[in-house]
Amino acid sequence: MWEGVNLPREDRWINRETALKLLGKVCNFLTCDDSGAADFKIPDGKEALVMSAYTGAFYIQDSDHKVTFRSTTSPFRATEPLTLVPIRSEHSSEIIPILSPPLSGYLKLFPDISRQKYLFMADTSKYYPPSYFKATTTIYSEYYHVAIMERFVKELSERLKKAGLKPSDCLIWPSGADGTYGEDFWCYVAGVILRDKGYFVSDYNLGGGDISAYFIPEYLTSLQNKGFASKGCFIEELELTKPETKTPEKLRMKGYEAVLVEAESSELRTKSGGEGAGIGQAERYLLKTNYNRAFVAGPYCSEDDVKYHDRVGLISCDEEGKLILVEKEPFREADPNDIGLIKEVIRCSLLKNLNVQTRFELCQGVLGHRPGSLSEYFDALLKVDLDTILGSLKREK
Repeated sequence: MWEGVNLPREDRWINRETALKLLGKVCNFLTCDDSGAADFKIPDGKEALVMSAYTGAFYIQDSDHKVTFRSTTSPFRATEPLTLVPIRSEHSSEIIPILSPPLSGYLKLFPDISRQKYLFMADTSKYYPPSYFKATTTIYSEYYHVAIMERFVKELSERLKKAGLKPSDCLIWPSGADGTYGEDFWCYVAGVILRDKGYFVSDYNLGGGDISAYFIPEYLTSLQNKGFASKGCFIEELELTKPETKTPEKLRMKGYEAVLVEAESSELRTKSGGEGAGIGQAERYLLKTNYNRAFVAGPYCSEDDVKYHDRVGLISCDEEGKLILVEKEPFREADPNDIGLIKEVIRCSLLKNLNVQTRFELCQGVLGHRPGSLSEYFDALLKVDLDTILGSLKREK
């Protein structure tokens, strides 16, 4: 009686083993931990900081506390009291808190942050009893989760001590209760891929999607020529930057792009053509916003899944963790106003590396006098060009 009937197939999420394989292929900054204590080593601790900011990964402080970083461009982060916010209604994020300290300030205070870190992709499913999945209320479910995470952190802390590792040198990226990884995994993977292609990656949102990326060729060229970058970056990296001798990667030069990524945790949600998830949601966001390219990111999809969606590309993997990347041509030209806004975000991110006195000197160069009011300060800072900022950074470093 069931012959010829298309029954819904079982949904799938990416598990730890497949996630490890995909990260090993995508993240060229990861190295194998030959000691077997961790899954990977992260030679540059700044990469661990960015990973923490864009995922659920954390450092263990002790059995009762963990340490995390937050994306500086996320609308959900902690903010300073004084902020500069675009008036345009679709932009809910502030530009950048120009008076707050940069992430690099933490590196000066605590040099161990930039040291090599050990990455643990932790399968926490074994800590959850069957009763957790049968819990009928959010209160009981949350109670289980808190108690289990306490047990997990305590046991892991003991393991780290036995391996001779400092908890602060270890980055823990826990799975969900079922042992799989969700949207934050795909946001991060998509961000790393787009960074390698020369994009400025950010949580800064232009009206849709889970993560965004912007191609601004003249900004990328300036950063490369002055030794601040070899490829693209997460915008948080601009707060960790210093001039170095770097060999710029040859990237395909193109026009401005504003790219949205709609990340999904499961195969069926990624493949969905409806407006509430996956391919369909990415297409809807693309049509109602000023983004000019879109990707859907999630597990176990193929080129065939986006074959008939001319506007939406794909970031996925197969069962063996092999990356599947399908790029589509821009849907239209990027909105100049949006690109101008992202340029402000980039410049202000770089300005945070300069001390207050230097920022006031830059304002004086624009105004012809020291700013006498908050209004003059903001107005002048937004007019300082990128090359001037980079020049000041080189002198101050």
